[in-house]
Amino acid sequence: MKSLLDNGQSWVLNRIEYAGGLDIFLQELKRGPKADANIDGSTIENVYPLLADEGSLVTRVTFSDILAWQCLNESATTDFPGEVYKSSGFLSVLSSSAYLNYVLSSHGWYVEVQERPVQHYRVWSENEILDVVAFSPPVIEPVNA
Repeated sequence: MKSLLDNGQSWVLNRIEYAGGLDIFLQELKRGPKADANIDGSTIENVYPLLADEGSLVTRVTFSDILAWQCLNESATTDFPGEVYKSSGFLSVLSSSAYLNYVLSSHGWYVEVQERPVQHYRVWSENEILDVVAFSPPVIEPVNA
């Protein structure tokens, strides 16, 4: 799914607000100057760090009509086998996923109550992965532009 998020080098979760809808605030990370990175006593030479600065764009991804959502620490996740999705990198639309199957099998009464289909969206950032099962696509807008 093409979106404003495609214009950024990468994104980091700034905050989440849930009050009548789900607002996900992401801050743009920009490629910094080449440097050596020291990680647990090992040095990786000539890498470009991703950094946020005062000029970094902040976006709000708003889901106004949701069924379920979860937030996962990105460092604790790996491949999601068997998933089918269309992706632009930072925002994906999944037509098949373990999370969607879980929501539908555990909370399937929504079909009789809502009488409309849901879609699984995944918002990816450097630090968190957000899975949202919603009745309509998100609205993405700049906050500090």
